[in-house]
Amino acid sequence: MRILGALLLSLIISPSLYAFTTGAGVPIQTVSGSVTVTGSTVSSIISDISGNTARIDSSGRLLVAQPVTSSRYYAATTDSIGISPANTLVPVLLLVNYSTSPTTTVFQTRIYGRDESSALATIRLYKNPVVTSSGTVLSVVPISSTITAHTSAFLSPTVSSNGQVIDSFISPQNTPSVILSDSGNIRINPGEKYLIVVRMTLVNKLAEISVKFTEE
Repeated sequence: MRILGALLLSLIISPSLYAFTTGAGVPIQTVSGSVTVTGSTVSSIISDISGNTARIDSSGRLLVAQPVTSSRYYAATTDSIGISPANTLVPVLLLVNYSTSPTTTVFQTRIYGRDESSALATIRLYKNPVVTSSGTVLSVVPISSTITAHTSAFLSPTVSSNGQVIDSFISPQNTPSVILSDSGNIRINPGEKYLIVVRMTLVNKLAEISVKFTEE
């Protein structure tokens, strides 16, 4: 705590440019301007004059989050994937917000595309699956910014349990795509995972999934 107190004091009295880092020394955000501290506990909130905020976790790490703006909008999209076997819930897309993340992932829209066929598609969203293998890393693309997302995405993960079902619907036959507006109602807090699974009534029918989200 003595070292932590010295860090807070240096932030208060100096208006210099700071490169905040995690406990491992990895830079995670740069904040300019004078910095003030509110509170006196280990979970104190630090903010600069531009509204950027940080908190110190129980391990003494400084975690920084920028305010949400339209520039912090992201997309994670799969390629076309054949759903097999038929009539089985197949894990397709895993979104992870690690416990060290300073932000919350907020769903905005989900887009489900599929080939036009006689197959029925069941699509479900699960919270906190038990993951045994994350699968293939997918790019999380900043839509209007170069800011790297804290959220990670994976294709075709392996799970021992899907978790708690949050949303489920059936896409009728010959329906090429469905767009769902979540409007911020689905949120992935630090330390949580969300899994999207697809079931087709015919084997190897194609599906694509795109999730667009913000971080705050």
